[in-house]
Amino acid sequence: MFIIIYALLIGLSLGVLGSGGAILTIPVLIYGLEQSQIVAITSSLVIVGTISLFTVIVNLAKKQINWSIVLLFGLPSTVATSLVILA
Repeated sequence: MFIIIYALLIGLSLGVLGSGGAILTIPVLIYGLEQSQIVAITSSLVIVGTISLFTVIVNLAKKQINWSIVLLFGLPSTVATSLVILA
C-alpha cells in the first residue's frame, strides 16, 4: 500500500517540478520493493523515461513545446552525452 502512495508522490513531483523523479524513485524501489541497486537504477530510468515520453507526446499534440529552448539545451546535451558514451 505504501508503494502506491510513494509512486503517486513521485508522479506528483514529476508533474509539478518536471524533474527529480529518478532520485526519488530509486530509494523507493530499493527499500520499498527490495530491488537490487542495479535493477532499481535501470527500472528508474525506464519509469522516468516513459513518463517523459508520454509528456512529450501530450505537449506535442497541444503544440506547447518551445523549440528554441529544445535546441538551446537539448542539442548540446545530446552531443555531450554521445561524446561521453563514445569515449
